[in-house]
Amino acid sequence: MSFSFTHEAHMVKGFLESAGIKTELKDEMAAQLQELAVAVGGVKVLVKESDYEQSIKLLIEGGFLKGEKKEEVSIVETVTEIKGMDKKICPFCSSDNIAVQKRPNIFSVILSSILGLFFTAAIFPSYNSTFKCFNCEKEWKYKKNK
Repeated sequence: MSFSFTHEAHMVKGFLESAGIKTELKDEMAAQLQELAVAVGGVKVLVKESDYEQSIKLLIEGGFLKGEKKEEVSIVETVTEIKGMDKKICPFCSSDNIAVQKRPNIFSVILSSILGLFFTAAIFPSYNSTFKCFNCEKEWKYKKNK
């Protein structure tokens, strides 16, 4: 594994060594200089080849690595917005562990790009907001009630 920051590498090193797996850090000092960190590929945590499979399994269990990547298609559901509705709570599981992802509206990006060629005035794009709940893993957007 490779890390941009030395403290991340030390956390993984400590985690693996607490499970009895001997580790070694490579390029730790070079990665502390920002310019060299990119050149050497960050701090690397090395394990013996015989401990590799067990260390990967432990890192997945410990949350340092994600398991098998599944081809997931995220479906963004549309929720009708009701007056007085709290947008900081998931409408599916009532959790407040959510995030708002804002993406620029494609029409306003194209318009601001075209106008930017002819004028020096800044045109600010409008954004489409998508919400994601980290508890039930659902994504949604709100539609105004007409």
